[in-house]
Amino acid sequence: MLQIKMKNVKPLLSKEDQQSLLLGAIQAVVGFEDIMYWSIGNNEGLTASSMFITDISLQDAIGVAIE
Repeated sequence: MLQIKMKNVKPLLSKEDQQSLLLGAIQAVVGFEDIMYWSIGNNEGLTASSMFITDISLQDAIGVAIE
């Protein structure tokens, strides 16, 4: 599972949508801008300037990733 922490911003999804994502009832394809990898000691992660929910389906996203 990928955990995303966002500082000083409003949630992109309602509490109900967040719960649905956790339970697998809905799927979302997200995008990030200016994404960077970091590693400090045994901790690693990604930092991005912004995150957005796309309007493409999971199947389309998988197709793009394979190409």
